[in-house]
Amino acid sequence: MTQDFFDTLGIRREIFDGYLENYFDQLKLPKSEAVIELKKAMEYSLLKGGKRFRPLLCILVSEAFGVNPNQVLPWAAAIEMVHTYSLIHDDLPCMDNDDLRRGEPTNHKTFGEATALLAGDALLSEAFTHISRSYDVDPQMGLQLVRLLGEASGLIGMVGGQAIDLRSKKAVLRVQDLNFMHSM
Repeated sequence: MTQDFFDTLGIRREIFDGYLENYFDQLKLPKSEAVIELKKAMEYSLLKGGKRFRPLLCILVSEAFGVNPNQVLPWAAAIEMVHTYSLIHDDLPCMDNDDLRRGEPTNHKTFGEATALLAGDALLSEAFTHISRSYDVDPQMGLQLVRLLGEASGLIGMVGGQAIDLRSKKAVLRVQDLNFMHSM
């Protein structure tokens, strides 16, 4: 890989991170300490960074097909919101009970279990809200994206895979279940 490739990734990541930060800065929230704290918990996990593999892949694929990356930024943001929600929930004591993520205290260690749970829930909901608002000029596209994200993140997707993963901690998995878990 050449340095140009890594420079390209860095630029795309900066654009994406700026997009996410701007989105959360623009949210109109009630002046409630609880809601403000919840937003901080959401941002704590979402805006801390990470590899940003999923949104970068969205942006690079759009460019490869000659699509303006600005058209896929809402979709990339929604995917990152869902990914972050899954990490927050995965770290909770009832799941993997992790204390650190990326070398920092996990969301529930910083904000408490209840707020972390709600932060994950809010990110999941916000992902779908963001898609519906961002693609309102093309409702068919918005509807297709909502369906795709719902399928990929729900019962027949990521959450179903997590259920299999949790069961594997109590019982030996069948090969078929292991294959389902990885595909989901």
